[in-house]
This record gives sequence, structure tokens and C-alpha cells, in this order.
Amino acid sequence: MLPPIIFDRWRVRHYFSRIIKILYSYTGYFELYSVPFKYLPYFDYLEKRDYFVPGGILATDTIFDWCVEQGIDYYCSNWRHSEDEILKANKTRDQ
Repeated sequence: MLPPIIFDRWRVRHYFSRIIKILYSYTGYFELYSVPFKYLPYFDYLEKRDYFVPGGILATDTIFDWCVEQGIDYYCSNWRHSEDEILKANKTRDQ
């Protein structure tokens, strides 16, 4: 909603991004980009799909796709769980 004279300048967007990151307590990488609204749906991909399962990445095959194709059993812990939950699940899995 900012005018192009402001939003088309990287440095202004960069500082604006830093303020938003602090206000909303975002962690990790966060940066606002100047992308036309009509293209935004093509960039709205992050964490909507689980990358760590067969078919998780639409553009290419992954090791998980390859394991399924080869009939190879594999295990991948759930990255959404805490480390304690993963360790507990791994211990009960091995028994």
C-alpha cells in the first residue's frame, strides 16, 4: 500500500522489514520484496507442504521419492515436533 517512490527502494523496504520482524516477533530470515500482487500466489509456497515426504516438492524428485520407487524403507522425523518428542518417538520406534 506504500507508494512506489518509497516501496521500490530496497533500503526502505529492508528497514521496514526489520521493523515488522521485531513487531511480529518473527525469527529467522524475513524480508519484504517488491513483487506485483498478481504474482504473489506463485511465491506463496513456504511450509504449506511437507517437503520431507514423497511428492513433497512438486518440481523435482527427492530422496524420499527415490526410496519409495526403490522399495527402500526409510525414516524421517517430523521437523514440527520438539527435539524431546522426536527422541521419545525414536526410542519407542526402535523397541
